[in-house]
Amino acid sequence: MSTEVMEIRGICKQFGGVRALDSVDLKLDISQPTALIGPNGSGKTTLFNIISGFLRADEGTIRWNDQRVDGLDPRRMVRLGVTRTFQQRMLFDRATVAENIAVAGLAAGLTGAELARRVDAGVEAFGLTAWAGRLSASVPFGVARRVAVAAATMSSPRLLLLDEPAAGLSDEECLQLDSTLRGLIDRGIGIFLVDHNMDFISPLCERMVVLANGKLIADGDRNVLKSPEVISAYLD
Repeated sequence: MSTEVMEIRGICKQFGGVRALDSVDLKLDISQPTALIGPNGSGKTTLFNIISGFLRADEGTIRWNDQRVDGLDPRRMVRLGVTRTFQQRMLFDRATVAENIAVAGLAAGLTGAELARRVDAGVEAFGLTAWAGRLSASVPFGVARRVAVAAATMSSPRLLLLDEPAAGLSDEECLQLDSTLRGLIDRGIGIFLVDHNMDFISPLCERMVVLANGKLIADGDRNVLKSPEVISAYLD
């Protein structure tokens, strides 16, 4: 079993008078798919932004496989095997699906025959063969989500952060995405995801981490969803 881990200690972030994250401690093992859940405004995306290098923490440390990585920029984090997707649609609309995936490969340093091979493999692995030549602007929302995940894997990540990958998807699209992510897990890629769709999260993720008002209030298996503190956080 993999021993690749990320250790997050005492992470704090404040925006003006709002404390978005308040001394968050968390240890992630890539062998255990993990969901980060909580009500809107609880600090989930802020934590993702800090982990992936898009935002600096005010306090605290992050170690990835015993190397301190807090403060590194996103490109350095990708090179170390940590990459992410975003809530927003981040595709180049005037490029095809295959070209969008290729752009991510170029950013990861792939060229020539190896780039072409990896793009073809990504298109096939993510069920995008029928869409590969279509402009990204014309593909359904669920397909665009899969394209984003395919692009994120071009850098051969060890830990993939997914920010609301199931948002806006139909039940059928959620099933397709579930199958896609299980394929990544089978390949040994760690999954750490934020989402509000519990029907999507619960079967996929072995571990649930709950944030509320910037603080970690629960960490465990699916039973944490029944915790009075978690229920109260969602109802408040």
